[in-house]
Amino acid sequence: MKVELCIEGVNDIVRDELKETVKILKLDLKNVKNRSGISIFHVDRDEDIAEIKRHIEAFNIVLKYYGG
Repeated sequence: MKVELCIEGVNDIVRDELKETVKILKLDLKNVKNRSGISIFHVDRDEDIAEIKRHIEAFNIVLKYYGG
């Protein structure tokens, strides 16, 4: 079965996934800051917080491209 999607549909899917990823990263950031979560990128807490923030910023830049 072949499924064809219009570009707007693809953009909607990508935008929704990016938003969800940012939401999860923000929750991870909150948990790492509160010491209630596990490290995501680095064992060092401060490095981990900085890296999560960089990822959030990067995803937000891509999200802007998709109109989010």
